[in-house]
Amino acid sequence: MKKKKLFIIGTLSLGIIMFSNDLNVEATPNYSILGNEKITEIQRDDNISTVLEIYPSEWTEDYSELLDTFLWRSSNQSTGIYKRKGDTIEIYVDESAQQLPTYTLTGISLSNYQEGGKSGTRLQRGKNTISGDQEGIIHIQNEGSRVTQQTTRVEIRGGVTIPRFVLGKMTDKEWQDELNKYPNAPGYELVGPNTLITGSDKTIALVKEPTKILESKEHLITLHDKTSGIDGSSSLHRKPIGLIQHFRETSSQDSYMYAADRHLGFNHQEAMKVLLDPTYQDRWGVWHELGHTYQVEGMDWKELDEVTVNIFSMRAQKALGQRSRLEKDNVYTRIFNYLNNNQSNNFDRQGDFVKLGMFWQLELAFGEDFYPNLHKLYREEGKNLATEQEKRQYFILSASKISQTNLAPFFEKWGIEVTADTSKQLAQLPNLTKKIWEYRDEMNGDVGNIPQDDENNNENNNENNDENNNENNNENNNENNDENNNENNDENNGESAIEEWSSVKDYVAGDIVMYQGHRYRAKWWNRNKVPATSNDWELLDNVIIEPTIEEWSSSKVYNGGEIVTYQGHRYRAKWWNRNKIPGITQDWELLK
Repeated sequence: MKKKKLFIIGTLSLGIIMFSNDLNVEATPNYSILGNEKITEIQRDDNISTVLEIYPSEWTEDYSELLDTFLWRSSNQSTGIYKRKGDTIEIYVDESAQQLPTYTLTGISLSNYQEGGKSGTRLQRGKNTISGDQEGIIHIQNEGSRVTQQTTRVEIRGGVTIPRFVLGKMTDKEWQDELNKYPNAPGYELVGPNTLITGSDKTIALVKEPTKILESKEHLITLHDKTSGIDGSSSLHRKPIGLIQHFRETSSQDSYMYAADRHLGFNHQEAMKVLLDPTYQDRWGVWHELGHTYQVEGMDWKELDEVTVNIFSMRAQKALGQRSRLEKDNVYTRIFNYLNNNQSNNFDRQGDFVKLGMFWQLELAFGEDFYPNLHKLYREEGKNLATEQEKRQYFILSASKISQTNLAPFFEKWGIEVTADTSKQLAQLPNLTKKIWEYRDEMNGDVGNIPQDDENNNENNNENNDENNNENNNENNNENNDENNNENNDENNGESAIEEWSSVKDYVAGDIVMYQGHRYRAKWWNRNKVPATSNDWELLDNVIIEPTIEEWSSSKVYNGGEIVTYQGHRYRAKWWNRNKIPGITQDWELLK
């Protein structure tokens, strides 16, 4: 049995924080004949009879085992039936049912996370009776080892009907009709192919546009699927069968949002407002909590519970075209302060968002396929990683395999030990040639090059010396290519060889840079201070020196306004982009 975890965002403060067949449950009105009178559920809240076709699903724990995740998804299927105190509920299961379903009766607004994670009570063929003072919403589950297309017919009598919106089957106008039909309902449910939202009468007024609400959650699930490499390319990378993501309202005052087995919880006072917002605005908390259901145990070493989950949050934020949280919250200042510290770095002692920087730089360096492929590799190799050290070393090896690069310098820069055995295995891969630890979301220019070993790379160094016009300084260049290149370029090439300003580099008083064709001298130490707009720089001249326009690179990040050459033409980036080919995509403007 796996060690289970609960992931919580703090008490009422905005913290840091589906894959089934078409529809989980289809409900149709059923008519009962009493004498000559027809009575249907449409005429009042009392449920006379509701007939359901229950779809089969796999075991929740089996899919969790496949993905190596901490948490289980949900197999709950919506009934739209609520039991009041004193109600007697009768559930009839088809006598020919090959697989016996279960049911749960839980609060429409959960009192605690244990209630939302409870397993179901087995139903028998024929009549089943639920009575007593317990009240709540009824969900049906139909888990089993052999999943077929055959549904199980179930009829529920008793209780009251609550408003229920089914994506693709109803319109927003019909939802308003539902609300008018059941004005005193204790709660509601919104049903999508991979999504179920359950809430009480306290939050029903927030459901203004149910179509957009569900579509936004379905889209988020698609984004998280992509990050996890769930693409259907094999049985290891498939979507779950009959399982969903269940978003549930909670009445608990202890947490704002949380992720637990079989559900995600959202406090009715504040968090449900965020969940039920129909827009695609910055919803970090929702992205984050849903991300916990994808979080891989094998990637979770010392205190990374609240770190690796945000790989999913960051990728969702990026896919939705929103600014990186690491930029918005100025986290890169802390990240680069840590990386530029000459003392021995200790990754484990850093804050969650500084740690996240390491994982995110791998995305920036190797592109949007890196994490999907990494998750797939974890599943394909299926390693049993028992210790934190094993998890660390396996991550280093796996990241290097996916990138086809020896990433030992990167991880060592971040303060993570690379063992001798790991180093031996990495030696078979090409060396890392770029300082990828300099990457950030918003940057001008490329990251620096890594000087290669003298013994193994004299030829490469000589080539670099030729390129940098330092043919007469090989000995000095081996000691410090970058510094000597700048000095010799100044002597041989004049002002045009002054380096371009970089947002990720530290500058001290007296440093001279080029920015937009002008020379600037640093007045004092600064970092990420734009020369043209900051008081940290002194303009040395008003003469524009035409900068060299670099060739477009598929591996580089470009910001709006940057100019490149491609196939003999000049292009200007319209906005942030990466691996978008000039002349083919809409991300570039052709310059005359």
